[in-house]
Amino acid sequence: MLRNSSLNNHGQVLILFVLILPVLLLSVFVFLSYCTARYEQKSLKNIAELSCRYALEGKGENEVRELIKKNDSEIEEIEIKWKTKQVEIVLKKEITILFLNQKMSIQESVECE
Repeated sequence: MLRNSSLNNHGQVLILFVLILPVLLLSVFVFLSYCTARYEQKSLKNIAELSCRYALEGKGENEVRELIKKNDSEIEEIEIKWKTKQVEIVLKKEITILFLNQKMSIQESVECE
């Protein structure tokens, strides 16, 4: 008697799914963590560029700091270096990576004329 081989495939598919599922979930979480970190980095850069242009319009240091804090209240360090017709702004922020639940520090520096 020949058995129907399609009946055995259900168990094989289930085992394959159980083996591959953790790898797929790990990949998704790593990808989401990377995307979150990139988003925060780009956001920090945009805030630094905006504040740099704002400072060049003749605004004072306190006004620039207020603008930065208004855009992102989690920024920990703000350095504003005034030069002749130039401004350099350095922003530092600590973010939490979703998957690993660890903190990561990011920094963005922008200089404009």
